Amino acid sequence: MTNILVLEDDNEINQLLCDILSENQYHCVSEYSGKHAYETLRNKSFDMILLDLMLPELPGEELLVNLRRFSKVPVIIISAKDEMSVKVDMLRAGADDYIIKPFDNK
Repeated sequence: MTNILVLEDDNEINQLLCDILSENQYHCVSEYSGKHAYETLRNKSFDMILLDLMLPELPGEELLVNLRRFSKVPVIIISAKDEMSVKVDMLRAGADDYIIKPFDNK
């Protein structure tokens, strides 16, 4: 089964993403803090990461840069930050895609 880390500090959005993934036969692991997620990523492997940028303790931007030092796991940014410059910066930093919230869950 494919393991996906959902890193989103909003409980409702995190749960929604995990529900959608579970319904489609993916195994979902929820994290709510950038710092705690970074520790998890150092000890466990995932097939993909869904990453919010506005996280407590360690912002998603920093987490992505640190992650790319030791992992090539696919990362999809899911963020309310809709500025083109942020999107370009994250793609250049190693994100594989960038989805702007709010998004349609269908």
